[in-house]
Amino acid sequence: MLDAGMHFTETSQEQAEKVVNQLVKDGKARRKDSEELVQQLVRRGRKATEQMVSTVQAEISKQMGKFAGRLDDIESRVEELAQRAGGREATDATDVVRIITLVGQEAGWRRHLVQAREPPRYRQGFRAE
Repeated sequence: MLDAGMHFTETSQEQAEKVVNQLVKDGKARRKDSEELVQQLVRRGRKATEQMVSTVQAEISKQMGKFAGRLDDIESRVEELAQRAGGREATDATDVVRIITLVGQEAGWRRHLVQAREPPRYRQGFRAE
């Protein structure tokens, strides 16, 4: 990660130097001011990058918080449905699929939910390679 950051800094330094050299060549900047202009461009680039990273991190944290809250809600609902189903633990994949289907229906999922069915049976002679 640090290497990537250093590479980005070197690249942006090179890009800033190219821009400033072109400005000097075009007569829009003085040669004696070129080093300061390069440093200003690099500082602005770093600041913009830091702000973008901060914004992205904040959004990710916000979304993860929402996701964790929804996951807690679903977990509570699954526990409630399992208790309503007789207070017993799910004994096989079929019970788990039924519970997930009920939770999904109550949550208003619009996509097709898997119907509770027996787990798939494997054919004789099947080998994983």
